[in-house]
Amino acid sequence: MAGRFANGLPRELVEEHYERYAVPTAGKVYWDGVLSGGAGPITWNSTVRPPLLLIAGGLDRSADPGMTKAIYEKQRQATSPTGFRLFAERSH
Repeated sequence: MAGRFANGLPRELVEEHYERYAVPTAGKVYWDGVLSGGAGPITWNSTVRPPLLLIAGGLDRSADPGMTKAIYEKQRQATSPTGFRLFAERSH
């Protein structure tokens, strides 16, 4: 996984940066909820969702920038502010 995490770094720095900066996440929410539909239907045009900023790395191999942009297009239907920022030369 380290190679996917830091794919924009020189190979000799990947492991060091992965060990220092990678933090565990709630994978169950992602795998069980988002991918399988287990989180229930999403109300894209929500009137109560808090502001949301979606960030993408142009060199990201874990969460493709196109995927993040597509999610942004759906999420921006909500009434709260929704932003998208692409860091073209950054990885995950």
